[in-house]
Amino acid sequence: MTCPTPDKRRYATVEAAELEARRAQISAGRPLAVYLCDPSCGWYHLTKRDTTSAAAVDLNVVRLVASLDDTAFAGLVARDIRSQAHPAEAAALRQPQLLTRWATAISQFQISIEAQFAAKGGDRSPEATDWRKRASHLRFAAAARRKEARVSISARSGNREWATEARRENWLANQEAKARNDADYAAAGLAREEQKRLSREAGDQAVQRLVEMHRNDFNRLLIEECERRRCLPPRALRDGAIQVEPASKAVA
Repeated sequence: MTCPTPDKRRYATVEAAELEARRAQISAGRPLAVYLCDPSCGWYHLTKRDTTSAAAVDLNVVRLVASLDDTAFAGLVARDIRSQAHPAEAAALRQPQLLTRWATAISQFQISIEAQFAAKGGDRSPEATDWRKRASHLRFAAAARRKEARVSISARSGNREWATEARRENWLANQEAKARNDADYAAAGLAREEQKRLSREAGDQAVQRLVEMHRNDFNRLLIEECERRRCLPPRALRDGAIQVEPASKAVA
């Protein structure tokens, strides 16, 4: 069989391709999608491009997807998040009449997976660790799908509510954190500005004390960093007014 893109790596199963997509997405800097090559090839490949946006819209498939019950629809959305949905089904999800339902199902998928993360929070077994690695990919993919749905809804309806929801959520979270901090400051008898000043002074003094406790190590590291950047260390170190012991002697 002839492959139209012979320079691309080939995978015999979608599972093998998905495994490689999860492994390579960090170096690629974005999620990688799995797609089935031309029928004359029959192998699976990876791509950085969105394989759903260019898919032709089949109105029969759109009607079929719209008629699915909630369980079947959620299953389709989960397959789309995993890049396992047929391109025609994925394109149907992105049609105007299904956008809101699609976004809701994505949100429910995210709630479900976060609940699973919480349930496995204290499990450090190899199986749970492996699950978390795989589920982290789904977290990332689901967030990308939800953002896509929000943008599409905003663009089609002219309503900015969905597009700004994440910004509002962040603002509310910041306001809640600020209120909790203000309550803590009030309980300690401190005003916000006084707290900031004292906290800054405490940080500066802690750094100074840390330097004093490890003065020799600090000076030695300072010299090394200056050498690395090809600049001169402070004169006291250059003139030998401050003696710096080797690391091995300092440890001893």
